[in-house]
Amino acid sequence: MSDLIVSKYGGSSITCAEDVERIRKISSDDSQRKIIVLSAPGISPANKNDKTCKKITDLAIKYSETRDPEIIPIMSRIYNKIYPDVSTMEFNREIGEFAQADLSKKAFEDFFKAYAGERENARNLARKLDADFVDATELFLVSSDYGEAKILPKSEKMIQKRLGKVKRLTVVPGFYGITKQGNIATFERGGSDLTGAYIAASLEAKLYENFTDSAVRTANPEIVSPIIPAKINDLTFSELRDLSYSGFGIFHSESILPLEEKGILTHIRNTFEYPNEGTFVVSERICDRKKPIIGIAYQNGFVSFDIRKTGLNDMLGIGHDLLGKLKERKIPYEIMPGVVDNISIMINQKKLERHDPHYILNDFKKLLGHSKIDFQYNLGLLVVAGKGLKGNRGMAADILSTLAKAEVNIKAISQGSDESCIMYGIDNNDRAKAMNSLFDKYSYLKED
Repeated sequence: MSDLIVSKYGGSSITCAEDVERIRKISSDDSQRKIIVLSAPGISPANKNDKTCKKITDLAIKYSETRDPEIIPIMSRIYNKIYPDVSTMEFNREIGEFAQADLSKKAFEDFFKAYAGERENARNLARKLDADFVDATELFLVSSDYGEAKILPKSEKMIQKRLGKVKRLTVVPGFYGITKQGNIATFERGGSDLTGAYIAASLEAKLYENFTDSAVRTANPEIVSPIIPAKINDLTFSELRDLSYSGFGIFHSESILPLEEKGILTHIRNTFEYPNEGTFVVSERICDRKKPIIGIAYQNGFVSFDIRKTGLNDMLGIGHDLLGKLKERKIPYEIMPGVVDNISIMINQKKLERHDPHYILNDFKKLLGHSKIDFQYNLGLLVVAGKGLKGNRGMAADILSTLAKAEVNIKAISQGSDESCIMYGIDNNDRAKAMNSLFDKYSYLKED
């Protein structure tokens, strides 16, 4: 384990010149803070609900689709606000050259998002902080799944070779890497978390700091408002993954894997409340048995294929075959609860964007023969997580009873063997009732 600290800053952490000075102050507070990973400029917490404020990434996507020349000056003004004494002439010239690149539509979108967003932001910050700039293409070899690129194993050696002996403050753009074909490919939205996490894990850093506009709370404040969810002081990697995978937008779920594997202490912090501590993510923690739930997550936008066929349970390998049909179409599933002769398969609706549900229904019917398959949409996934749930008799029944009293219709339930996470499929229209009823029942989840 090295003495290195890797600090990642989200888009909301750098939206004006004052934010640059704040990052300078944080970086200078500890000489071991040698690597900064930076997102594209976002929207400040104060303007989060202002629809007129635009993120660089969204503007880049729009430009990729329309090639509207009016978008480029908007980008320049955003950078002028953050770096008022840095000329945007070079940026404007390069953007004009980038627009002539001979790439496919998806490849160009990724290329433009990365260079107009993370790369330009990181390059300017490095100039302002008198730091070194290292492009992500020197560190990450990725798959050519544009917009959803995966980090390839060779990246670890590339990171170690380029950053293993870093002496000066170094700024790295997040969110993208280079393919074997030499093209830029980006990760999913929020993918700068992946960049920071993989760098910290590859270098076995003593600490990975994820600076954003909030610490981790027991629920998304936007979902449970006006209730104020309590701040979580510490939670395990497993608990964070359960919550992040299921709707906590504060941390990309895939970025947890390399940190957990290498046991990298992780600190999720509010940039604007520094030096106050945020939420520490650890391998293990002591649990208060009187407070078994650590957090509640909710995500909408799911569909369900509900299958009933007499003798389904006697069909050898039927689960494998059903999921195999999804694999052929490159569609992951979320949960697959079932009872005798019944199986439900819940899927994130975003994963169906390129697939009409009609074709999936036909795939299943061809496989099953005579059967009944219902298709449900407008579903949400409610997740109750906490290692204190394990072995805590009656908790599952207590949660279910609370939801029933609130007249929440449960459409599916799934619980893992470690008992630390329970998922409920519900109608999205019941979201408020479900969340409020649980916060009323388990009042320790609220801020004092």
